[in-house]
Amino acid sequence: MILAALGLLGQSPSWLGAVESRMNRESGGNPTIVNRWDSNWARGTPSVGLMQVIGPTFAAYAGGFRRTGPFEYGVSVNPLANTYAGLNYGLHRYGDLRFLTAPGGYDEGGWLMPGQLGINRTGTPERVVSPREERAMTDRLDTLIAGISELIGAVYTVAPDTAGGVASVLGGAAKSAHYTGLYGA
Repeated sequence: MILAALGLLGQSPSWLGAVESRMNRESGGNPTIVNRWDSNWARGTPSVGLMQVIGPTFAAYAGGFRRTGPFEYGVSVNPLANTYAGLNYGLHRYGDLRFLTAPGGYDEGGWLMPGQLGINRTGTPERVVSPREERAMTDRLDTLIAGISELIGAVYTVAPDTAGGVASVLGGAAKSAHYTGLYGA
């Protein structure tokens, strides 16, 4: 039924394994899962179902399944309807089904490629940074490392004098405290 609806009749059914693999990456195979921890959730359009479809995408790509429920957040959790909308979106966005086998997700960090969807199953927020942000962080770390290296070099060359000075100050403070204890403030 999906093959006919998407105009894929006559094509090799080998894509079915790719659909199953993509479903496992997107939703862990849970047809009713709702992603409550990503940017779509923050925008009020959570990713829902097997293919992790958002409401506007479902409305635009569900075709004849648009009214097939049950629904969560405007997206059908009916496996057939959700899968159809996800595949139809992918075909329109990428032109073929090769998107199904593209790497997906970014659990534990890694590269999130343009046009890729990801899911975080780590149980904690996961930051994905842009190349610009990564360069800024790397530049700042290089600056900090250079400063720390310079500080270590400076301390190393004057360490004996510094240690003697600190000891002298502490000794004077101890004597002062001793005399204050003996004779009052």
